Amino acid sequence: MWKYPPSTILVPVDFGDASAQALRVAESLRARLGGRIRLLYAETIETPPYFTHEQLATIERERKAARAQAKQFANRFAVRNGVTAAEILVVDRTAEEAIVEEAARADLVVMGTHGRRGARR
Repeated sequence: MWKYPPSTILVPVDFGDASAQALRVAESLRARLGGRIRLLYAETIETPPYFTHEQLATIERERKAARAQAKQFANRFAVRNGVTAAEILVVDRTAEEAIVEEAARADLVVMGTHGRRGARR
């Protein structure tokens, strides 16, 4: 259900230039309209089915460490782009799945684009 002004703005990012622009646009909207920003970074690591239990345990430890590092990087990315207060979401899903799922909990989604339309660069 649409809500105006939006109280929750979801910003999916891949840490590229288009994501940085989307984050700045979202912060500008948040500053004018209020609400909060939820920054979303999604990445999934497929584990081969033939891995042993020991290898799976190692991969899981590395996955947890990578998520923690991604969360720190996402926080720095937000601050660099003018966002000082954002909820940082780092999830182990495909970007498509994560965006659809998290968009259901947001009033507005602001995403970067690599095309020729959208926010001015």
